[in-house]
Amino acid sequence: MPLPRLSTSKAFYLRQMWFYNLGIHITTKEVDKTVFCTWTEDQACRGSSEITSCLLRTIEVELALKQKNHLIIWTDFCAGQNKNFLMVCVYQYFVQKGIFKIIDHKFPEVGHSYLDSDRDFGRIEKRLRKHQTILYFRDGIKWIRVDSYGSYLFKESFDYCTSFKQVNIHKNLKKPSSLSEDFNIPRLFRKTGALSREKIKNLKEQLCFIPKQHKWFYDLVLCEDNETT
Repeated sequence: MPLPRLSTSKAFYLRQMWFYNLGIHITTKEVDKTVFCTWTEDQACRGSSEITSCLLRTIEVELALKQKNHLIIWTDFCAGQNKNFLMVCVYQYFVQKGIFKIIDHKFPEVGHSYLDSDRDFGRIEKRLRKHQTILYFRDGIKWIRVDSYGSYLFKESFDYCTSFKQVNIHKNLKKPSSLSEDFNIPRLFRKTGALSREKIKNLKEQLCFIPKQHKWFYDLVLCEDNETT
């Protein structure tokens, strides 16, 4: 979503800052809830690293996912965010650490990709209308499973009778066969995103339209990005 969200015609011709929102809809026997991971363009981008970081953090802190053995994930086909090798590596980490025994990642059939998260985003858009001021995987893969470290399984259908095909990640590579017990994914505590000079200039032109109670946020963002550009 663009920030600031303004109804003035001047903002239509000016660059705005993007506000990113990753929606994770959690469904278990006991819980049906939505978690949103949000950040702005100046803080980070929206590639596979950001998506896997959100997933990692959600699984770490969300009580509804504790003491679960089998994780099933449904996402769209976006290769840059969801359907990539980095995501499989994170699944390897979860399995090796004993967080889950089996992880299945499924991709809906084309034309039938409406997910619970789409409904969650629809509710956000409905509220916003009242306040106007993404390793290359083949397209045919529909199901990825990780249940052991060092390899992953895939199939090109949802047919339970069809056998999975296995890919050995460490094949012909001099890599350890397991992670050390003290291995943890390091966290990135510095900003990796930035606003262009043109966008900073355009945001400053829109400050006069922003309500006073919200202006502090843009002052902070512009101040930090001026120091790095």
